[in-house]
Amino acid sequence: GLKRSSTGRAAPAGHTAIATSDDESTLDGKGANISVLHVAEKPSIAQAIAQGLSSMQGSSQCSFGGGGRSLPTHDISHLPFPKAPYAERASHKITSVAGHVFGTDFASEYQSWDSVDPAELFHAPIIKKPQKASVVKHLQTEARGCDFIVLWLDCDREGENIAFEVLDCCMHLMKSG
Repeated sequence: GLKRSSTGRAAPAGHTAIATSDDESTLDGKGANISVLHVAEKPSIAQAIAQGLSSMQGSSQCSFGGGGRSLPTHDISHLPFPKAPYAERASHKITSVAGHVFGTDFASEYQSWDSVDPAELFHAPIIKKPQKASVVKHLQTEARGCDFIVLWLDCDREGENIAFEVLDCCMHLMKSG
C-alpha cells in the first residue's frame, strides 16, 4: 500500500511514503492488467534496466525507445511484477529524468544582492521551478493511468530529492487504489 515506507520513516510534508516490503502484495484483484512505470536518474540507466528486465525469463516483448527523443521510454510486456502476483498481464514502461526535475530560487524581491540583507534569505520564500518543462510533461504523460511506480535513483540525498520530485509529478495521475 501507500501508507508507510520500508524504513518506517514518515515522508516529508506533502509526500506519500510507499511501502517496499517484499511480502506485501498491493493488488488483490485476480486477472487484472496492470501498468508499471519505472523511472531512472538518466537515460543510459533506463536503457540498462530495460535490457536487464527484457532478458528475464517470462518477458516476451520489448521495444526500445529512442528515435531522437532525449528521454526515451522502453516498453516491456508480459513480465511478472511481484507486487501484483495475481495480475494477468503487467506492462512496464521504463524511462528516466536527467538529474533534478525542479530547481529552487528566491522570489524576485530577493534577487538583488545589493539591496537584500543576506540574513533575510533564511526566512525568504523558496520558489520551485521546473528545470525543463518537457521533463515534467514527459513524466506526467508516462504516469497517466499507471498502477505502480518504481524509482531507480541513486541511494543518496540527491537521489532521494529527485525521487520526491518525480513523485510530485506523477502520483496524482496514477490510478489510486
